[in-house]
Amino acid sequence: MLVQKDTSVNYVCFSFDNGIVDIEPNKNSWDLQFCKYSTLLFTDVGDPYPYLVTGVLINPYKTVAALDSITPFEEVSFEIAEKQNLVNQKDIIGYKWKDYDFDNGMYKVKPEKIYVIKNRLAFITN
Repeated sequence: MLVQKDTSVNYVCFSFDNGIVDIEPNKNSWDLQFCKYSTLLFTDVGDPYPYLVTGVLINPYKTVAALDSITPFEEVSFEIAEKQNLVNQKDIIGYKWKDYDFDNGMYKVKPEKIYVIKNRLAFITN
């Protein structure tokens, strides 16, 4: 079977049971996705295992981000944001910006984790 490239999406999804599966949104229609996804974690002895997490993925098409754990949120400026090493790694924000509070059954955001995000519309300068 030949899987045709579709330039309107980031990925063409394929199922061995169903062929091409139309689940990928148009790459011009989104920046961030809050979702469950699998990531690869490692045991104490270094064995890899897939693990289901809840987090944030960025659209690697014209969306980039960076973690700034040094600058307090109130002090982040355009000048500071411009100097960040922004990358299009899909899970750069990921799931480590929060912890699960088992006593209260909810997530607690880590305020020291500041993410600078630039999409195709942001940081336009003269």
